[in-house]
Amino acid sequence: MVGAKNRVVLIVTIPNDILRILRMPDATNDPPAADWQSLARRGCTMQLRPIQRRALDTIARYGGLLAPIGVGHGKTLITLLAAWAIGIYTRRLVRPLLLVPGGLVDKTNRDKEAYGRQYRIHPITVASYDRLSRASGTGLLERLRPTTIICDECHKLRARASVRTRRLSRYLHANPSTVFVGLSGTITARSILDYAHLAVWALGYNTPQPLEWTWLESWANVIDPGKPYSRSDMSAVYPLVRHYRQRPRQAYAQRLVTTPGVVSTDSDSIGCSLVIHHIEDMEVPGSITKAFAHLDAAWELPGGEAMFDNAPQLAEAKRCVVQGFYYVWEWSECEPDWGWIDARRDWWASLRRYLPTARSGCDSPALVETALLRGDTLRGRYSRAVIDAWAAWQHQRHKRPPPVRTQWIDDYLIRAVVKRAEAVGDPVLIWYKHRAVAQELRAASVPPYTPDRVATCAASIEAHGTGLNLQKWNHSIVLCPPSSGSKWQQLLGRTHRQGQAADTVKYEVYTHADPYKEAMRKAKETSEYLRDTQQQRQKLLYATHTRGN
Repeated sequence: MVGAKNRVVLIVTIPNDILRILRMPDATNDPPAADWQSLARRGCTMQLRPIQRRALDTIARYGGLLAPIGVGHGKTLITLLAAWAIGIYTRRLVRPLLLVPGGLVDKTNRDKEAYGRQYRIHPITVASYDRLSRASGTGLLERLRPTTIICDECHKLRARASVRTRRLSRYLHANPSTVFVGLSGTITARSILDYAHLAVWALGYNTPQPLEWTWLESWANVIDPGKPYSRSDMSAVYPLVRHYRQRPRQAYAQRLVTTPGVVSTDSDSIGCSLVIHHIEDMEVPGSITKAFAHLDAAWELPGGEAMFDNAPQLAEAKRCVVQGFYYVWEWSECEPDWGWIDARRDWWASLRRYLPTARSGCDSPALVETALLRGDTLRGRYSRAVIDAWAAWQHQRHKRPPPVRTQWIDDYLIRAVVKRAEAVGDPVLIWYKHRAVAQELRAASVPPYTPDRVATCAASIEAHGTGLNLQKWNHSIVLCPPSSGSKWQQLLGRTHRQGQAADTVKYEVYTHADPYKEAMRKAKETSEYLRDTQQQRQKLLYATHTRGN
């Protein structure tokens, strides 16, 4: 501080990494780079959308693209025409590779053929993320030697430790001139760290996030939902807040969407309403209520098994029981490994006794295990039992668990959803999460989804909840609601998208039990984070929500 009589001047030094971000220009008003409609074939009946032209302009100008573009805005055509834009930037031969989720390879090839009748499509290889992850995909990138890697639904690369992400990272590091294009309607789930590496791959030094991990982590602590942050974390974000004169999330969003090389959407442009009806009033059989109460209190399934290694697995077991089933170990091919079973059960039993008395910061299974791995001293009643049980479990946990089989308690929810779908009249998409539910739906004469038939059918949230155009349906029922805002954005976008002919798209969601209510609460929280940090309208938030039976 420098004083001059009654005046005090505070000298603030902004780190160079953050200063770089503040000094990057605003690219929202860049002029067109080329006439992309010139790629149309004679007799073309299509016109490129403004967002498609802008994405291609950005690639041609900056040699990369990070595109958090909402569902239904035509990302597929962008990926198929991107090679021409990259050729303008690099002025050399382009060898493009298009990576898509495993379930979308056939669809993408069909789209390539269909769009090829309208536009000149550059020769492009289509492969799946799953193929890149397999043992047989070890040398895939080295064999293809792509000069451009285009990733549709690039959120599939969020996990830095995954095989696919590490293989792609190694290739890009060894071939720094490779152009990276990443597009996704849900580029992040719960943290700006989800796509920090993707931004570097696409934009290099012009990434809108700090390159130094210390500053990046501080930004994430302040901006991400549900994270505690310190004064030093806030001081790292303060230059951004001051520059844009907005709150941290909104300031970050303003920097993100105006960054050179970033193209995003802020609206759906869909001419139909969206209604989400919460089915809260439902009679649950006593056998289900009893099984859930026992699981919640004793952390054991009806058969006495504790088939979970961590808190998320326990939460998943609760969601299964609410649906009327649970999984049991299948020891039919060998004798039960009682050493493994007893160590596992003792570990969870000791946690169940200890956690109600644990101090703050060590009051969940994950926090207890983290403390034990660090060698911290546990305090409180039953701490010695936890330490002993954990030590015994460490000698057993490396063993591979046996296979599982499904044990049904009551198929009340299956009967209810089939009856509800029959009452609708129109074709209904029944969205499920677990394979056991899919099998039971098939036994109840509900066929699985097939792309060539519009009828009441069962669709997997994991397999069919991304990338498919399902606007021929306007009514859906969700059996197990996701807890992720990004998954909801994708799921709702399957039918609530451009091309939907109905006036109203309706999703009925079972929220009659506490695990489902908690899932919807978390989904709303993460949807607010997505809205604030990317300036994208979230379907879960702007939909009309109704409640009843």
